[in-house]
Amino acid sequence: MKRIFFIGLLIIGMGFLSGSSLIAQQNKSLEACQKIFGPTPEDSLLCVQSLSLYGTDYEQWKKSKYKNDFIDMLVVPWRKALETCPCSRKNLYIHGARILKHFINKAKDPEIKEAYIDTLMQLYDKRIEHFGQEGSVMGYKAMDFYKYRTNDYETAYEYFKKSRSNCKATKRKVPFWFIISN
Repeated sequence: MKRIFFIGLLIIGMGFLSGSSLIAQQNKSLEACQKIFGPTPEDSLLCVQSLSLYGTDYEQWKKSKYKNDFIDMLVVPWRKALETCPCSRKNLYIHGARILKHFINKAKDPEIKEAYIDTLMQLYDKRIEHFGQEGSVMGYKAMDFYKYRTNDYETAYEYFKKSRSNCKATKRKVPFWFIISN
């Protein structure tokens, strides 16, 4: 039952994170971000509610050193907050990466694991779209891509190159991974 639930969430999440074209995404992003908590009062209420629920559950999960079952409760409000108000907080993307990595590491089915990896990569793209910082975020994306898809080192290398060319002050580990992938 849990497996079906997570597959459903993953499919919905992937549908949300994917877009038809870059220009349409940028225009949509600009329109959506003019009102940080949603375009309507109802969306604002849903956004604040989702942020509150996900934030509380995430803190409980964090206090347990990411080991208890709060992860199962926080996924739905996290996804709803990401869908309703993607520009509200950068932590939606930072915490989302941790959440997805947790599911990637727990996944036993290779197809599900690949779907989670794809969702993680799309999450990094959405973070860049809404908050910029392409160099450092691309570095995180490159590191995770290299970690989870070791056979596709050429794509990882391109991500590392893009990270270095867009950011003069990346964290030390990004250049380290860039050297390893050379």
